[in-house]
Amino acid sequence: MSEEQNIEDEPNQSNQEPFKNVNEISSQQNIEPPQTENMEVHHHPDLHHKPKKWKEYFLEFLMIFIAVTLGFFAENIREYFAEKNVTQQYLKSMQVELIHNKSVFQYADSLYKARLPVEDSIVKIFIAKNENADLHLMARLIYTSRLQYMPPIETSAYNQLVNSGGLKYINNTLKDSLSKYESLIEEFKSYNTAVNNYIITSFPGITSIEDLSDYVHSHESNHIFIMSPYPELTDRERRQITNYYTYHFERTSGNREHIDDLIYTQVSLLGMIQKETEHK
Repeated sequence: MSEEQNIEDEPNQSNQEPFKNVNEISSQQNIEPPQTENMEVHHHPDLHHKPKKWKEYFLEFLMIFIAVTLGFFAENIREYFAEKNVTQQYLKSMQVELIHNKSVFQYADSLYKARLPVEDSIVKIFIAKNENADLHLMARLIYTSRLQYMPPIETSAYNQLVNSGGLKYINNTLKDSLSKYESLIEEFKSYNTAVNNYIITSFPGITSIEDLSDYVHSHESNHIFIMSPYPELTDRERRQITNYYTYHFERTSGNREHIDDLIYTQVSLLGMIQKETEHK
């Protein structure tokens, strides 16, 4: 029996041995608590500000107002110098335009000056009833009077100056001279429009009296004009044709006066613009 008991006791001892070992191991190990790193603690800011005094609000408003005002003035100054620079460019363009118009005016003046005696002679011939005395001469005079000339006056630079608002950046004397110059041009155009309307209206009645068939060869050099004799004119027809060429004469005379005024104004204006651009 003693041996059987020993056999039975051995398993019990072996079964208890692992638990003993586990307990011993756990007791022998020094289990250290986990170390925590130093963590920064973020505190929420205090959003409850102290109420500002009215002086602080006024100071902030004043600073904003000054900043906006200075920005406004700075932008105005920038625009002022930019627009003034553009005005100077337009004035220089107008210098070129005036020089061009000067040659146009001079040519027109010489043409009108040469045409006045021609148209005056036509009127005198009809008044004297000598229209059939020299038909070659009469044809040449009439052809010359029909070659009307409307000078191509340039005004684009002036129009750009006005449309850009540049007139406010030039002195009053120059501004008044520019306005006068433009008025003279418009008056010249209006005058020619009014006279041309009468001439165009009267032209069909004149063509029923005059023979203009040979004018188709007028482009040929050294062409000698030929025209059929005038029919015997009634007093009404003679008055009509005399008035017709009198209007030609008056238009040419009026155009020459307008051109002389434009030449005088143009020369004066060109000098003022040159001074204005040189001093800037």
